[in-house]
Amino acid sequence: TAIASTLGAALAATVLSPRLFAQETTPSEPSDSGEKRERLLDGAIERASLALDIVQTDLAAVAGQIDTTAIDALVVRASGFLDRATVGASDESSIQYAVVSLMTSGAASTLIKAGIHSTPLPSQEGISSHVLAHAHGEVDRIDAELGADPDADVAYLLATARDLYAAAYQHYGAGSFGQAIGIGEASVMLAYGSRLLVVNPHARESGEMDEGDFTWLGGRGQRGGRQGCRRGGRRQAFFTGADGNILDFREPTTVPEPTFQN
Repeated sequence: TAIASTLGAALAATVLSPRLFAQETTPSEPSDSGEKRERLLDGAIERASLALDIVQTDLAAVAGQIDTTAIDALVVRASGFLDRATVGASDESSIQYAVVSLMTSGAASTLIKAGIHSTPLPSQEGISSHVLAHAHGEVDRIDAELGADPDADVAYLLATARDLYAAAYQHYGAGSFGQAIGIGEASVMLAYGSRLLVVNPHARESGEMDEGDFTWLGGRGQRGGRQGCRRGGRRQAFFTGADGNILDFREPTTVPEPTFQN
């Protein structure tokens, strides 16, 4: 995909490490697959726990300043997913729940940042339109794929992803471009989380998972990215595509209405 989610700069840098999955497969790692998987699980739980602590601290700091209803609900879910990761029936299910907890905390953190971002900037219009177009495409694709899944957690994550996109769409229409970006990114995180609850996180090597499922995590299959999109600490209105060419997103694109296939 052309656009990779920003995830919030601090959280992405310290918690949502691109090496979450890849670091256990370097040549220096133990050759025993069971040991690798155990270390991967420990790392996933550690990151999920840290992400939850961060978002709970931030949530307490903004209490009374923004509407935290949706954020509170996500934090409760993230905590529940983390609890299930620690008592999972298998390493695979535990890793799934740990990563989904991480994604859910990340979505909550992004909503906090979006909530306190109140000054719209004209330069964000083009970027936000492309972020939302990408978000709609991803949520719609995953919703169509998994919408009939009977799992309550999957249904919750998908429903919340759809609702967040609808909120992002309204913010875009109102000119609140920074908030639209954050809320749109959060919707994608939850949609990806729903898919990881269904698909084994190790299945990517067998081809069951497509490359797009790990794009936002910065996995080995990442196509394109945000290299060069920050200069002097400021977000720039361009990204690098799969071919390495610069994609200029200053010109707004059509933002899809919040309707979905399922």
